[in-house]
Amino acid sequence: MSEFNFHFFKDFANWQMSNRKNSNLEWLAKDTFDSFQCGKKDNPEIKTYGVSDFTYKFNSHGFRSDEFINDNKSKILFAGCSFTEGIGLPIEHTWGYLTNQKLFNSSNFYNCARSGMSIESISRFLIIIIEHLKFRPNTVIFLLPSILRSETFYFDEINSEYSTFNFIDNQPALAFLKHKQNKNHLKTIEMMYNCNKNKSTIEFIKHAIVYLNLLKMTLDKYNIKLILGTWSKQLFDNKHILFNNIFNFEEQNFINTLFPRHTNKGVFGQQIARDYQHPGPNCHDDFSNFICENLKNQIKNI
Repeated sequence: MSEFNFHFFKDFANWQMSNRKNSNLEWLAKDTFDSFQCGKKDNPEIKTYGVSDFTYKFNSHGFRSDEFINDNKSKILFAGCSFTEGIGLPIEHTWGYLTNQKLFNSSNFYNCARSGMSIESISRFLIIIIEHLKFRPNTVIFLLPSILRSETFYFDEINSEYSTFNFIDNQPALAFLKHKQNKNHLKTIEMMYNCNKNKSTIEFIKHAIVYLNLLKMTLDKYNIKLILGTWSKQLFDNKHILFNNIFNFEEQNFINTLFPRHTNKGVFGQQIARDYQHPGPNCHDDFSNFICENLKNQIKNI
């Protein structure tokens, strides 16, 4: 990556991370007090966490993670979107944290997941953490967001700076924008959405693969293993992808068997995440067991 492009990446990454750095929040993303109250009212029989059972604690770069400090210990860096960030759950009950405990029994947990982000955004975060922060894990496990999420670069006239916006599964989230941005800014976002909505699935895949290949080349420089998980079978059929360590959860029928909205089968008493939308801790535990069983041969020597 050229020096110009690297600093271009770094500036965007710092902008995206800065709004939550060193913070400790009671609510996050879809896990709001209103969603909790509505879920509790509509589903009184389903057990979940209480209002004060946990908080969202972020490191100095805005991630739900320990600080990215190098040491000589074996370590995994987890990446993904809301499921990996653990929306609606204590960090100790997320699949990444549980996997880290089962593999290394380590008190240090490293995670750069962000709710609602695209493959492009998370790939960029990973590149900055590896290159700019010089944090070098042995393995990166990246549970890919939907390929229909797209990151768009634009010039923010309000703050006179370049910025990014993620369309979540190609939806504009206009209600959010209307109370946060002025009309001219909203028109810019609507125009970009209209461009994105006409893209074919293949176009989204090709765009994501550019970032994934760039990520792979960056990790290869430092002999860092990259393991991807996806629910999109189409990613497997693409001839331009440069790596083979991809687990296709779609073929495992995980959507129906492992990720029900709620379950009372498992070691945790809570059946669903606190937002009443994301899978609960027992689903995270089952997913962690699957990851450990299927990856132990690949990462046992890291």
